[in-house]
This record gives sequence, structure tokens and C-alpha cells, in this order.
Amino acid sequence: MTKENYAARIEICNNCEVFNTRYKTCGPPTNAINPFAKPTELNGHLFKPCGCPIDHLAMYAVKDCPAKKWPILDDRLVIENMLAFIEAMKRKNQVTSQDMKVIGEMRKKYTNLNYPGTSCGPCAKKYVDEVEQRLLSELTKLESAQALIELTNLELTPEPIQKKRKAKRKKL
Repeated sequence: MTKENYAARIEICNNCEVFNTRYKTCGPPTNAINPFAKPTELNGHLFKPCGCPIDHLAMYAVKDCPAKKWPILDDRLVIENMLAFIEAMKRKNQVTSQDMKVIGEMRKKYTNLNYPGTSCGPCAKKYVDEVEQRLLSELTKLESAQALIELTNLELTPEPIQKKRKAKRKKL
């Protein structure tokens, strides 16, 4: 999740009709534990505000907000492309100033690493390795979030319980 995407989501939530300004949640905070919360209609879409804290909810790469207001994000492709770029750079075992500029842009978007810039080979390698580790961490978070979304979208219906039949003994 980029900082820009996070800020855009927070802005959308702050301007939403169901945003709870007192608790900074999507609807009343009790909705998070209340299965009987009343649905709300916005722009023809019927949904139940989840009651989650917006600053927490917005940081995950979930597909959409309950009201379907957030733009759909697919940072996975961007991160995979950046990791492929780093891998190709490592394979050629040479870093150009243009490569470091691209790596610096990646750092700004996806990490909090400070890098003053250097022409020292080992220092540049260490920095690139740190950026790569942060990107791998982001990719893992995306995959975990997607797995959680898929798990919560499953319809869990219990299978009918079948009674076990007792075997009848034959009389001799």
C-alpha cells in the first residue's frame, strides 16, 4: 500500500456520510460486533458499515470499503515488477545511477528507509537489499490480506448431520 493510496482512502472516509467523527470509524463502532446492524444505502448500494477504525482499515490492501467507495488497488503487480527489476540488476552485478534513481523512487513509495546516496558499491548493495526485503514484506502482507478476504467471503453453511445407524445383529 502506497502512502498516497492510504491518504486517498482516509480522505474518502472522512467525507463519507456514515463516517463516525467521534470514534473515527466506519459507522458506529458497535457495528464491528453487532451482526444485527442496520444496513445503509449509499448511491444505490446497500451495505452495513463495519464499525472498524478507519486509520487501521485503510492501511490494508483490501479490495474495497463496505460502501464500495475506495478505488480497487493492485499493488501486487507493481511490487512484483520492482522485485524483478532488482533481481535483474543483481544478476548483471552492476548498478548505474539510473538504477539507483529507480530504487530511490521505490524507497519513497514503499519504505521508510533513509538513503543519502553513495557511490560506494557495498553501501549501495546493502541499501538495495533493504529495499528488496521491504518489498517482499509488502508482497507478503498483500497475499495475507487477499487470503483473509477470500476466507471471509466464503459462505459457511453447515452440512446436515447424519445419524449413525447401529448395526443390527442377526439372530442365530
